[in-house]
Amino acid sequence: MSSFEKNLDKNAANFVPLTPLTFLERAKDIYPNYEALVYEDRKYTWIDIYKRCTQFASALEKIGITKGDTVSVMACNTPEIFEAHYSVPMTGAVLNTINIRLDSKTVSYILEHSDAKVLIVDRQFHEVVKKALSNIKKEIKIIDIFDKYADQSKLGKIGDLEYEEFLKTGDIDIKKIFELIETYKVTHFGGAPIVLNMITGASESDRKELKHKVYVLTAGAPPPSIIFKKMKSLGFEVMHVYGLTETYGHITQCAWNDDWNSLDEDKVNEIKARQGVRYPNTEGVSVIDPESMKPVPRDGKTMGEIMIKGNVVMKGYYKDKDATDKAMKDGWFHSGDLAVMHPDGYIKIQDRSKDIIISGGENISSIEIENTLAKHPSVSIAAVVAKPDEKWGEVPCAFIEAVKDKSTSEKELIDFCKETLASFKVPKKIEFCELPKTSTGKIQKFELRKKAKELS
Repeated sequence: MSSFEKNLDKNAANFVPLTPLTFLERAKDIYPNYEALVYEDRKYTWIDIYKRCTQFASALEKIGITKGDTVSVMACNTPEIFEAHYSVPMTGAVLNTINIRLDSKTVSYILEHSDAKVLIVDRQFHEVVKKALSNIKKEIKIIDIFDKYADQSKLGKIGDLEYEEFLKTGDIDIKKIFELIETYKVTHFGGAPIVLNMITGASESDRKELKHKVYVLTAGAPPPSIIFKKMKSLGFEVMHVYGLTETYGHITQCAWNDDWNSLDEDKVNEIKARQGVRYPNTEGVSVIDPESMKPVPRDGKTMGEIMIKGNVVMKGYYKDKDATDKAMKDGWFHSGDLAVMHPDGYIKIQDRSKDIIISGGENISSIEIENTLAKHPSVSIAAVVAKPDEKWGEVPCAFIEAVKDKSTSEKELIDFCKETLASFKVPKKIEFCELPKTSTGKIQKFELRKKAKELS
């Protein structure tokens, strides 16, 4: 380091770590009386939210929560979980949100592994949480969320502390989505492809004609191109984004180029289904051959792994150095998503590395088959996994949720796939069922793999 550089060390004036708390401070200072949160018949302004968060942070500090501690939350998308995203960081503690659909054994593991000192939990989950807590030896302070609008028969007291009587959203109802858009003049929202599919599949009686355009961000799973066409017909403009928990959310977007407006509708929707290009706050996103660590050709065909670098990438996996080292190998974060790079630099996911089907030595993208099936008018949702096969090693197996009142058959869908897919890519077995999903709408393919093995 030169003497010149030594005199240019960072200091309090030119180095301020980024924090979401700054966003809340700014909103409180500039828009104090603007509506910040609407929950049934309750509304909060930004100054209300700020005061409530600081008060809750103070309460946490009084029971001993300090910098580096873990506060877990198990709640629906309610005001409590929104406020926790500010109040917990105000104390310097770490917020650990727990999926509300997990079983008691997994909840126990998360609470112990995260070293949680406090659990804020909705009383609707009392059965799972009480069982989870019975398997934990250390003491965890419990703060109940009591919701007078929930089904009272399903509520049960868990801890001695109570967040407060507070309203919460009780149902993810498609009719209500349309009603809320109309009532509150919603212009932007985010939803996984499964949510968009629910919207486009809503009955005529549940829909309301939109009086204004609504802009939508979708992520969580690669959406089939047909979903963009269906959403546009209802008045929604959808943009696809991509990211991971390990990258603090979205790191690419399918930024639109006006030159594409003249393309035919199918091509437009195909482009919109791409994961796109990096956000400004992402240093680098590339599709790289994991063996040679060289970028793949920009030919839209050669597959590689999406790798990311930048300040948004996590520091590592908690208490798991081996997994961290593997994920950060060669100076890139390895996503596990297999993709191609188009000539224009736009990325398109082909599959997760664990979801690629290898049949008779041929690599088959489950996403490609799912996109084909999704174009059939009787298919609501399609998920494809590998099914063990004595001759080919494994073959594609499709699980289908059919559109209500639109019947179809296994033979009809197989024949439909044969029209556009190579024969080795056509599903050899199709099952009709309700697909298992996570709370964020992702298809639980590990459950489908179990079913596929049983079918063998």
